[in-house]
Amino acid sequence: SVHHPGPVHFYLLALPVRVLGGTLGLLLVSVSITGACLVTSAWAVFRQLGRTAGVLAALALAAVAFTTGASSLVHPVSSNIAGYPLLLSAVLCWCVAAGDIRLMPLATVAVSFTAQQHLSVVPATAAITAGALGLLALTWRREGRWRDPVSRRSLRTAAGRSGVIALVLWSPVLLQQAFGDTGNL
Repeated sequence: SVHHPGPVHFYLLALPVRVLGGTLGLLLVSVSITGACLVTSAWAVFRQLGRTAGVLAALALAAVAFTTGASSLVHPVSSNIAGYPLLLSAVLCWCVAAGDIRLMPLATVAVSFTAQQHLSVVPATAAITAGALGLLALTWRREGRWRDPVSRRSLRTAAGRSGVIALVLWSPVLLQQAFGDTGNL
């Protein structure tokens, strides 16, 4: 019996572990998650600040990966695998807070995956997300973007896509809570 905040990590593990076996499947998924988080974080910084900042971010992220050790890159335990997704969530939330609302759906994926890993990362993930959304709202209000119909439409589109993504990623948790033998939350 596993009590876990959410099943997304298990869904990602299912096919590789079935096809490649436990050791290689777990290793492949763990490295893929960590690598995707590091590359996407560097890309998001590049997107916000340009080539030089992107290269510096990639170097800083490589230093972080090196100093945390190889085990942090490949350890599939939920409390350990959550570190790099939390880092990605923070970077993507920063991008959204800076006004790059097209990254809101990707940030929703990162935040949802992170929050479903371990209860210890839920408070930090919630604080980062709430802070980003609060800063975005404050910026939109201060700059008067909410008056522009094109800006409002793009925000509605990004928020709608994010809502659908969140519903899909959290639906197993909600269904378990509502209809399961014992709730998960």
